[in-house]
Amino acid sequence: MSKSGESARLLLDQLADERSRRVVLVSHCLLNENTRYAGGATRPGAVTEVVDELITARTGIHQLPCPEQLAWGGVLKRHSLRLYHSKGGPLYAVRGALLSAFIMWTKVIYRRLARRVARDVADYHRAGIAVAGIVGIGASPSCGVTTTLDMRASWRWWPHARRPLSPETS
Repeated sequence: MSKSGESARLLLDQLADERSRRVVLVSHCLLNENTRYAGGATRPGAVTEVVDELITARTGIHQLPCPEQLAWGGVLKRHSLRLYHSKGGPLYAVRGALLSAFIMWTKVIYRRLARRVARDVADYHRAGIAVAGIVGIGASPSCGVTTTLDMRASWRWWPHARRPLSPETS
């Protein structure tokens, strides 16, 4: 452990308070369903079962950033919505190129967010606060913990794919 991390823990010990020194990372939309894709919200606000359990366990809650909101164009995911009902319109002819650009943009944003979360976890660790777990969304394209969107399979599904994804783009 670094000298500054040790100092921070000593300070926390000397200035003892009620904090549990435990935190769980929680997917953004579990605390705010308003950020879910249109038609996907299952609650008017937070998923109370998750929140109540963490509060009962006296565990801090760290809300993860919403990757889809930040990469896909805000709460309405306007970047992805542009292609809905586009058949016959000017975007329809270039949808393959748009999808490629969209996937590359998404990867850039997701990597940036992953680094941010890694820094947050390291900060908790240095402060002597245990990251006790992560709560994600099963089968979510971006917030799954053990399963996420399979870009290679998604690309094969796209009927106008001109090339398979390389290992660097999956």
